Amino acid sequence: MDYNYYNYKIEREVLRWIAEISEPETNIKQKAQNVQNKLNSMYPQKYHQIMTEAVRGMVKAVILGIDYIPNPPVIKTSLPRRDKMAYKEISYHKRMAMIEGAYTGMGGIFLGIMDFPFLLSIKMKMLYELSAIYGYDTSSVRERVYMLLIFHLAFSSQKSKKVILSRLENWDEYKKTIPEDMSNLDWEIFQREYRDYLDFAKLLQLLPVVGAPIGAYVNNKLLKSLGTTAINAFHLRYMKYF
Repeated sequence: MDYNYYNYKIEREVLRWIAEISEPETNIKQKAQNVQNKLNSMYPQKYHQIMTEAVRGMVKAVILGIDYIPNPPVIKTSLPRRDKMAYKEISYHKRMAMIEGAYTGMGGIFLGIMDFPFLLSIKMKMLYELSAIYGYDTSSVRERVYMLLIFHLAFSSQKSKKVILSRLENWDEYKKTIPEDMSNLDWEIFQREYRDYLDFAKLLQLLPVVGAPIGAYVNNKLLKSLGTTAINAFHLRYMKYF
């Protein structure tokens, strides 16, 4: 394999990805957000409670290193090999998310609500696997913060994306500001933006009859988005070695 060409190809893809994130928010997106805010009021209060607690619990579990058992980082292998492993891992978790979304979508409001914490677990498990594939030690607090930044980047507003991207682009400097003890970290903005990102899609999943196929489709798209964001974020770190 021509590794110089592969590196060039990866670099072009990352730069294109950065350009997409850096684009200004359009009027259509701003109007969509206004609609989104109105949709929030349509959910039962129990749904908001479950979503908020699930995200808070996930962030805490990741930061404290509980609930997720990290694999040892993969070492001494090429970037093309890592990418092949990563795409395989993403495909696996997409299938799991589709099955889970279809099953909970069949159950109406109750199971539809329970889809949220289940899906969170699948997403974070995938990020742990991908971090190890790209050679990073997920027992490190700072590497776990990097995973959360990837997660936030995938499911946030355009304005927040630019801030998060800046942290990833300057990771070597930013990580120095991260304290070792992050048990009291407040990620309220993270929670709210992730919830808002999912609201419309998940509202449709609560509907009878159509909930199952919508649940499978939406979960597949969400895992694909997270996987694409993760691979580009890890490629961004690799680019300094090109």
